[in-house]
Amino acid sequence: MNTDAPTVLLLHPSRTAKGGIVNAMFSYAKGLMAEGVGVFIWSGSEDVKQQAEALGIDCFTHKSLSNSIKPLFSASVLKEARRVKKYGKLHIVHQGGRAWFYSKILLPKAQHAVVFHNRKLGSRKKFKNWLAISSSHLSELNKMDMGRQRNVNLIRNGILEAHHLIKLNMHEKILQNKTITIGTLAEFRPEKRLCDLINATNILKDRGVNIRLYIGGAGGNGAEKALVERLGLEKEVVFLGWVTDKSSFLEKLDIFLLTSSEEPFGLVVIEAMHAGLPVISTACHGPKDIIEHGKSGWLIEIGSPDAMATQIETCVRDREATKKTALDGRESVTHRYSDSAVGKALVKSLALQ
Repeated sequence: MNTDAPTVLLLHPSRTAKGGIVNAMFSYAKGLMAEGVGVFIWSGSEDVKQQAEALGIDCFTHKSLSNSIKPLFSASVLKEARRVKKYGKLHIVHQGGRAWFYSKILLPKAQHAVVFHNRKLGSRKKFKNWLAISSSHLSELNKMDMGRQRNVNLIRNGILEAHHLIKLNMHEKILQNKTITIGTLAEFRPEKRLCDLINATNILKDRGVNIRLYIGGAGGNGAEKALVERLGLEKEVVFLGWVTDKSSFLEKLDIFLLTSSEEPFGLVVIEAMHAGLPVISTACHGPKDIIEHGKSGWLIEIGSPDAMATQIETCVRDREATKKTALDGRESVTHRYSDSAVGKALVKSLALQ
């Protein structure tokens, strides 16, 4: 990399490599590289390093990076910081606020920005440059008066598995069987509202629809499984645990659903659309940016299993229209969330040119 050219350090202090934040970070790296920008990653997770190496990205990992102070006393981290200091036009994109203190000390001349992967403010209030991942969240951040002038910009998350998912062509294969298969991917947390989807499945069963629901994810207190047992849906609902092979999961489905009450972006939405699946989502932050209702997918009321079931029935009833919407959705996200689009948005927001 050219030490005189703008360079970006993507800082991911967490020790876990699961979830949308890591996928989003790698999409930033691929996008910036597509625009000719040099990229480093620092992470607290060895799994992130393995993924980075597979993508040809320079990555340094150390478990102390997950702590706000310990990196300052690590010989390995200090050595790495000396190496990175050689890049005079360094911009650090934080995936959260945890690393603010030590990164300011280790790399004092760098420009710092933080991504709002969720709506928590916390230590992000220390940053001057904020990066939102949906237009509605951008509007919220612009309204915050914290007594400090800030630069607030909108960036895009991309599709890490784009080349893999584009081969699925699911719009050509969906809704061909008597049993309709629907599914979602989510951590089992209250704001994901997975019980709404289980209740929608029960409504469809009562309406005589042959339905099967696949749920990929983990966590929670068992409320979802308890609801399945109470409703007698053991044959209709399948819990798959944490899914690492998204392509195989998406190939099972006729329709993908997102049921959250809060979703800053919704990476799984664009992944499902990119694979050619019809997508139904609640009208929360991120999906409202991604989906044009009735043209590239469908937006429904938050917390309404009945609305969810009715929209699924509509998709099943008019299969050709559903396939066309799935194809239009695929074309939309392929253009809007390409590596180049992600990179251009970051270059503009970070003022790299």
